[in-house]
Amino acid sequence: MTQADPIGAYGLQLHETSGSRILSDQARSRLLPAEPSWPRWELRHCAPEGAVPDTEEWGPDRARLQAHPHGCFEFDRIKERTTFRVPEPIEPEALVHPYLASTAAIAGHWLGRSTFHAGAFAVDGRAWGVLGNREMGKSSLLMGLHMQGIPIITDDIVALEGQRAFSGPRCLDLRQSAAEQFGAGDPLGRLGRRERWRVRLPPVPGDWEFAGWILLGWSDTVVTEPLGAQERLSALAVNRAVVAAGATPPGLLDAVALPMVHFARPQDWSQLEPGLRRLLDSLADHA
Repeated sequence: MTQADPIGAYGLQLHETSGSRILSDQARSRLLPAEPSWPRWELRHCAPEGAVPDTEEWGPDRARLQAHPHGCFEFDRIKERTTFRVPEPIEPEALVHPYLASTAAIAGHWLGRSTFHAGAFAVDGRAWGVLGNREMGKSSLLMGLHMQGIPIITDDIVALEGQRAFSGPRCLDLRQSAAEQFGAGDPLGRLGRRERWRVRLPPVPGDWEFAGWILLGWSDTVVTEPLGAQERLSALAVNRAVVAAGATPPGLLDAVALPMVHFARPQDWSQLEPGLRRLLDSLADHA
């Protein structure tokens, strides 16, 4: 991609404020060619002016989130813009993830998309979202699939527009134990709330037909079982990417209507590969 080519992620064309270089060559290399139909969204960096409010806000046209460790992110629906109010220049790897994830969630919500904290991979050209609380093995599952040649669509945010899922930046972040187990990942230090070991992902299409969901768990044996409507609703409700007063999630019931498979496995690295085989076999039933 050249500097003139539109780039993006999560179904957004990303642009920088005139005169800014927030989208450096390094950041651009982690993003995707943007489709002409993707809405335009501007990114800019400004150092905080005075004290930063210590509360988060949500409204129909503006929102503000706290940044970690300092500053805040401001979102403007009318101007179609995210302002990163943080003291230091933004490192390209931090912009790509986790900073862009909040823009994907909030801009996506305003665009009428369903946004969830989830990863996603593709089987037979269709995307499956991966839901799981912290320490439930989401990144290690995605890394195991990546090593088998399965396309990884997104690491942390699934944005749905109807039956289409949008691809995220071309990286997958591991925790230290997974990075050591796989022998992969560049150590980035602490970005956002945690330390990260980053794996570069190959290019993929910008959007996919969405097939359904995987809900992760731990078990003494490998389990793959379909979940009912109430269980699907509960799992998706707690993994919404935008949870704020007055922020009614668009498309939640459409997402609930899709299949969801509960995939549980032992907390034993030797059981990851056979567990993934069982999971992929079970997804074949939904082809």
